[in-house]
Amino acid sequence: MSTTAAPESPSVPMYTYKRYDPSNNIIQCEENPSLPVFTTTQTMSKGLMKILRSTAVVCETGGDKSVKIQGEIDWKNKTIAVEGVSKALSAAKQKIGGTFSSDTEWTWPSGKYTINHKSGEWTVRRADRELAVYTSLKLGVFRFSKHAMATLKFLAEISHEEKVFLILILMFYDFQKTVEEPMSLKELAVEGGVNAAVTVTGNVVSGCCVVQ
Repeated sequence: MSTTAAPESPSVPMYTYKRYDPSNNIIQCEENPSLPVFTTTQTMSKGLMKILRSTAVVCETGGDKSVKIQGEIDWKNKTIAVEGVSKALSAAKQKIGGTFSSDTEWTWPSGKYTINHKSGEWTVRRADRELAVYTSLKLGVFRFSKHAMATLKFLAEISHEEKVFLILILMFYDFQKTVEEPMSLKELAVEGGVNAAVTVTGNVVSGCCVVQ
């Protein structure tokens, strides 16, 4: 079935992610600060075994009449919710495509959504209309390589509640990953110096012990 992409032009705002960790991030449009700002946060279980309990997305509209719209994936109870509307993940999400496909179909009161994934780019459609495109963080080969931060584009005029829902489902798989902040060359040099010092100290101590 053919699909119709929403016309993309220079006026389509680009949202950028300020941090590396998908679950602890700030998503905002630098070219237009008046647009809503989204934040992602996660809750981990207490104790020695750190298990992901929930991931939340909050939209803050800004302006004089600023409001907050919140959505959440409850990994423990396996539910997804946006502003009081809640569904079990088993009822909302369905895997489509082949065995190794990451494509999914989501059912929500506002309609059915299809997400297609290709090379780190996630596109969501409702009916035959593209609504948003999310591009995952691309880490360089080495810890000090240049990295491409995640980006997000909304291609259609939709409600803030729907935007929160789209972020939750577009980032569904990325939310389950742990991404450490890459080190700068300076930090790597410091770490290397510390490790070298520890190694030398260890050798000296070992030598002393052998001598004794």
